[in-house]
Amino acid sequence: MHRNKYLPCLRQTLAPTLIALLCAGSAQAATQNPRVIWDNNPDQNITIGFGSNASTPYLMVGSSTDEATWTRANVTRSATFNSSLVSQFVQLSNLTPNSAYYFRACDSSGCGARYWFKTARSTPGNMTFISGGDSRTNRGERQQANRMVAKLRPAFVDFGGDLTDNNIASQMLEWLTDWELTFSSDTINGIAYKYIPGLVVNVGNHEDNDQQFVCKVFGADSDRNGSCSNRDTYNAFNINGAQLRLYNLNSQLDWSGADFVAQSNWLKSDLAGAGAQAQWRIASYHRPALPRTSAKPTVNSGLFAWGQPFYDLKMNMVFESDSHVLKMTAPVKPAASGSDYQEVNGGTVYLGEGAWGAPKRPADRSASWLVDLDSLSHFNVLQFSGDQLLVRTVLFGSEASSNALTREQREADPLALPAGIPLRSLPTLGNVYALGRDANGRTIKIVNTSEQVLEQNNTGGYATSIRTSQKGAQSFKHGSTGTYSVSKLTLYVSRNTSTPAGTLDVFLGTGVNSGELANTRVNVASASITNTSSGSSFQKLELTLPAPVTLSAGKTYYLNLSTSSSNVFYVEYANSSSAYTNGTYYRGGSDYRKDLHFNLIGK
Repeated sequence: MHRNKYLPCLRQTLAPTLIALLCAGSAQAATQNPRVIWDNNPDQNITIGFGSNASTPYLMVGSSTDEATWTRANVTRSATFNSSLVSQFVQLSNLTPNSAYYFRACDSSGCGARYWFKTARSTPGNMTFISGGDSRTNRGERQQANRMVAKLRPAFVDFGGDLTDNNIASQMLEWLTDWELTFSSDTINGIAYKYIPGLVVNVGNHEDNDQQFVCKVFGADSDRNGSCSNRDTYNAFNINGAQLRLYNLNSQLDWSGADFVAQSNWLKSDLAGAGAQAQWRIASYHRPALPRTSAKPTVNSGLFAWGQPFYDLKMNMVFESDSHVLKMTAPVKPAASGSDYQEVNGGTVYLGEGAWGAPKRPADRSASWLVDLDSLSHFNVLQFSGDQLLVRTVLFGSEASSNALTREQREADPLALPAGIPLRSLPTLGNVYALGRDANGRTIKIVNTSEQVLEQNNTGGYATSIRTSQKGAQSFKHGSTGTYSVSKLTLYVSRNTSTPAGTLDVFLGTGVNSGELANTRVNVASASITNTSSGSSFQKLELTLPAPVTLSAGKTYYLNLSTSSSNVFYVEYANSSSAYTNGTYYRGGSDYRKDLHFNLIGK
């Protein structure tokens, strides 16, 4: 920031004591609800918004905690929303990339609390950010989510619309008050500050009465003309230099109207131009093209029409909201049959669909191209890690059990996550969805090349014990997409016969005790398995297959167990207190003899 851009805080003419009173703000200011807006290359340009009930609002801002070096930044623009909510905006430019800035919002009554923000990098690098939407109606859940944001300390939050129920001043003021829960508390050089993450806001259907609220409340000024218009409801800008170009789109414009047509033409032109120079391209808008709940239309045709240019012009990811369900797709493109997607090796990944406090809806529209679908309150935390984009889903309701990152931890590691953060875990992915780019720049799923455990949600077992005449089998299905190369089997059993004989035979098949897959049979000497007369103690067996075996997407497989001796029988592992969560085994029923517990180890 160049100091000569702003008027100094009367230092040249006032005595030091009076300067301290006016500039340092010993009086209580009427300023409130600060927000840090990203809408134009945030490595150098940041907009600060705040409310003020007094005259002469301005900022005092500097690049250190020494307030004697701060300069005054005058209000660039004022705006009124819903006749009564007045916001002041200060546009800061020529800032230093990847740097901390400190500020206080001031007016004629004094200066308010101390805050700080950080500009984006000007070059690619590791970064953590958040996407989500739909925070109306359930304020308590919204506040839970906001407190979780504060613990994560993201660089910015991309919020997908429907902030409030009726888009009126009182509700918006309440939302802005709750947004302060996303601020992280710090003590810097002995002074109390709060870190404010960057914020990007999209227009939702509950904001149709005034779509220009993104300009009036959040300072979006896409055309940089100092006034609010529909053109300010969509834009694009770079983050971390050429690492990411973020597209903030308006799904609420009339799909046949001139504004929507202009937006679509601009979108395709920008993707082909500036977008083609970026490593990653991510779009966000409110209404999904293909909602995953029957409470919404089967297809939103105007938005589905974006799907083909997204694929052709290599949009890597899209954030959608509105349906109030959890959704995660494989890389897809529009299907030739129309009004549907098809999974492809390289395409666009869609995340959504907005449940940051809005009432949850049934997630009842499944599809072969989905990676995850459920009716859960959540937001997504995303991380650029080297060449990969890592996606995790954060669940609400137990944020009190997680720790908060400190300023020092975030500075030391842009990818750090708080201990105990409640994450969604999937059978074939675990709690992270790793994505990369193919040679054409489209999104691909990354298969971890290191050995990992694939925890299966197993159902359908029927064995009470395992004898020659009572063979055990358990079905499982490896996801809807991709393949999995199995190298080992891990299971827990006990021998319930005092005299060992023969072997316990294990193999993978395509049916119950049938369809044996080559290179999957492992024979375990009965004498090597622990004998317990009650079957209450179980032994872990980690069995290496003769050769790695590839499991295909969408197929059902069976883990089959049998014994070569009718005089020996075994009991499967079970633990009535276990549950299917990260790090534990699946428990499906009250009778342990109905559950065969195993893992597949591979990559």
